[in-house]
Amino acid sequence: MRRVVVAALVATSLTTLAPAATAGAGLGAYSALAEAGIVRIGLYEQAIPIPAEPQVDMGIGFTRANTANGPSSRGLASYLWPGDAVGDGLGVLMGNESLAYPVKTSASYPATETSPAENSVQIKDGSGMSSTADDRTTRATVVGLGLGNGTGGPGDLPEPVAAAATIENLKSQSTVVLEENSITATARSVASGISVLGGLITLDGLDMRSEARSDGVTGKVRGIAKFTGLRVLGQAVDLGDPVNLAGQTSPPPKLPQALADLGITVEYLENQRTTDGAAGALQAEGLTITLDVAPLRDLLQLGGLSDVVSPALVNVDQAGPVLLGLLKLGSKIVITLGDVRTRASAAPAYVVPDVPVAGPVEGPPVPGGPIAPGNPFLPEDAGMPLAPPLAPPAVTVAPASVDLPGLGEVPRWFLLAGLALVALAGWGLRGFGTWVFGGGTCLHGNSLGVPDLRKALSP
Repeated sequence: MRRVVVAALVATSLTTLAPAATAGAGLGAYSALAEAGIVRIGLYEQAIPIPAEPQVDMGIGFTRANTANGPSSRGLASYLWPGDAVGDGLGVLMGNESLAYPVKTSASYPATETSPAENSVQIKDGSGMSSTADDRTTRATVVGLGLGNGTGGPGDLPEPVAAAATIENLKSQSTVVLEENSITATARSVASGISVLGGLITLDGLDMRSEARSDGVTGKVRGIAKFTGLRVLGQAVDLGDPVNLAGQTSPPPKLPQALADLGITVEYLENQRTTDGAAGALQAEGLTITLDVAPLRDLLQLGGLSDVVSPALVNVDQAGPVLLGLLKLGSKIVITLGDVRTRASAAPAYVVPDVPVAGPVEGPPVPGGPIAPGNPFLPEDAGMPLAPPLAPPAVTVAPASVDLPGLGEVPRWFLLAGLALVALAGWGLRGFGTWVFGGGTCLHGNSLGVPDLRKALSP
């Protein structure tokens, strides 16, 4: 019986999940991602044979760090990132799988031949890319000085990119840190001396940060954005105090009508913040400048761009030629200054409780001795004695009634006293009934008292 009870307890324990552990008991499943960029240029042109939207997604000062179960991590840093479709799939697009995009550093854990644990490239003095990855921390960093056009150095941006945006100083960093009881993703973009569209929009500085953290129970996010010295068409635009990205919204700045006439729209601090249980995500874009090429082409057909643009571009002489050059690039161009995004999610570890295991069953030896070799149901070298069978459990029958003495053991005087007591009680009840209902016969000769219901009346 004891063996049966133990077996039932073991089966119940194995089929019942242990309760969820608290955050202090470690993480089970987890994942986190951090991305940061200084300038992002998206070119929409359906004629470009790239299966992505936008077709060209160029990032200046792009970093990414991600970690998932394992852990399995990767850090990616690129001074000039052409988007995932080209940056990670250049060999596929060119029909040569050995071809890899050169302007990047990649580090992985576990390390691989093409993505070691540490990787760095120095572009020029003060400018470079680095990435590291291990079982705890994954980090990617890009720093740059004087990233513009015309200096002739190895850090110059390509001419089409420099026409869209130039930067004096930048630092972009993405980090994921895995701890015993939490995982945290952090992204930061810092830059100064930014010029967009040949000086059409300038920015003295930006500083954007995003952080997402999960401890397996609760997901939390926080972030901040700060912009200084914004000028549009040479006019200063007040952006106010730093904005708390985790809960505060800021009204869009007032921009000149001339931008709308040129098909240019500007959006300020578009951000998405989500928290759901143990998951959190925060994505923010600083200034998003959208250039719709169609209105510019219409203006050209009406008699020339200079008559319309010149009055608004007195203080930005380079803007007109830049806009003319951008007409040849695509149908729509989107430029984003400051782009940070993080997300983190985790689940607490589940601990299976220790389950007692029943020991070997003891029993009498099996008659007949060991099994002879050559048994068709066992290997030929099976010379071990057969395991003894399980002994049938002992069964104890419980008594069917309470334990009372036998009738012959009851004293005689006790039986006689009981009969006399019963007779006395019957006589007393009969007398009580007569006293209550009366006795004798009535005037009509019928008996008084309690009627005898056992006797039926004759018809």
